[in-house]
Amino acid sequence: MSAVLDVPARPVAEKRPTPVEYVAGLPVQDQEAILFYLVKEMVRENGECGWIPVAAPDGHLGSFLPAKAEQERFERHVPKLTPEENAELRRRAKNPDEYTWLTTEELLAALREADPVEPQPHVVG
Repeated sequence: MSAVLDVPARPVAEKRPTPVEYVAGLPVQDQEAILFYLVKEMVRENGECGWIPVAAPDGHLGSFLPAKAEQERFERHVPKLTPEENAELRRRAKNPDEYTWLTTEELLAALREADPVEPQPHVVG
């Protein structure tokens, strides 16, 4: 008489997805929540006063400018308007058809007058 042993099959280890594969399989809302969390962590680690380079394994992806640095940059580079200028802009925004806005040529002339820097040729290489 022979005995048959009932030996359970060894479970096959499932391949776990990489973090990127896992996130790619999530709904867009969850992906956005993860992105916001990671950006907050990046700012916490790198500070919020300047550009933060964002690198991908295959090269440079871009840069991120935290809100505080963006506000400081805006305040440094954008001229302050007088209360009268602000009021005029608000009036024009409420009734755009009643006002003549600057043409492109007028805008460029005003910008050149405010910061008369000659355009520099773009050098490639």
